[in-house]
Amino acid sequence: MNISKPNIYIKNIHQKIDGFCNYNDVIIQLYQPTMTERITNYAREHGIQYREYKTYRGFKYHINFPDEWILHEKQNTGRNCENCIGNADSHGFALWRGIILGYCANCSIYDYEGQRGAGFCGQGVEVKNEYCSAYDLYLKNVDLDTIGDLAENPEDTMENHQKLKEKVLNMPTDIEYDYEEYDDCDSEEYYAQT
Repeated sequence: MNISKPNIYIKNIHQKIDGFCNYNDVIIQLYQPTMTERITNYAREHGIQYREYKTYRGFKYHINFPDEWILHEKQNTGRNCENCIGNADSHGFALWRGIILGYCANCSIYDYEGQRGAGFCGQGVEVKNEYCSAYDLYLKNVDLDTIGDLAENPEDTMENHQKLKEKVLNMPTDIEYDYEEYDDCDSEEYYAQT
């Protein structure tokens, strides 16, 4: 990946010499783009399109979702994770009204170790853990009510968002989970111990 190539701009010099303008002098100015500009240009060259949201390989991402993350996802995370995006039913934990906001809690915690947010548990709500929230990283001052298509995602109402958010905020964070599988039935059960 060669993203350090400088852009060249040609700029006319307008000098007054003895009261006359000289338009013949041309200088070439080298412009070194910032890292953000270079990543954005690279992303555009590789198929990310920008609107009210970004699209990449048919998936819609919030406009603030980092391009670097879109281009460099670990295997079976993000757009390749059914927890994050659902199974083509727009009900993934990291989706809000059809727009990918981040990663599900499993991907965020176990694959990215909190470096890409705390992890979403549905309807634009993140789990409560020791990791930094996506709302503090790249979704600052985002108004969820203005994102995505409510008509296509009628369950993603602000009322449902608030209910889930309150439920998550009231959940204890010091629960340890034990897993047991029983030989006498086909089901697996989880037991929470405090």
